[in-house]
Amino acid sequence: MQVKIIPAKAVLPIRQEVLRPNLGLKDCIFEGDLCKETLHFGVFSKNQLIGVATLFVSDSAFYKTGKCYQLRGMAVCKKHQRTGAGHFLMQHILNHCKQQKVEKIWWNARVKAVPFYLKFDTEIISDIFTIAGIGEHYKMQKVF
Repeated sequence: MQVKIIPAKAVLPIRQEVLRPNLGLKDCIFEGDLCKETLHFGVFSKNQLIGVATLFVSDSAFYKTGKCYQLRGMAVCKKHQRTGAGHFLMQHILNHCKQQKVEKIWWNARVKAVPFYLKFDTEIISDIFTIAGIGEHYKMQKVF
C-alpha cells in the first residue's frame, strides 16, 4: 500500500460510496475542500485508490491555540475494509501531523468507527451527538 496527496475531486466517489451513499456527489463536497492549505490523502493498493481522508487547517472555536488540523471524510471502499488500508492511511496522517509539528488533530467520529480510532492513542472528548442525515458521532482528538 502507498499513500499520496490527491486532488480534491478524487476523494468524492469514495466519500459518497462509504459516508453518504444516499446522497449525490455534490453532497460529498466539504467546505474548505479547495483551500490551498487543505490536504487530501489517498491510499492505493496496486495503483487503485481504495481509501481517502482530508486534513483541514482547523479554524474552529473548539481549538484556538497552536497548530491544529481537522480530519474529515476518512473512508475506505467497502470491498477493501478490514484489510489494513484504513490503519495504514491513519498512521500516515498522524506521522504527517507529527512532522508538521501539529499540536492537535480532531474529528467527528461515527459511533461505529470509535473503536478503530481508539487504537491510535486518541480520546473521545464529547458526549454523543447527531449530525442530521448522517448519524450519531463523538468528537475525538489526538494530542501530540
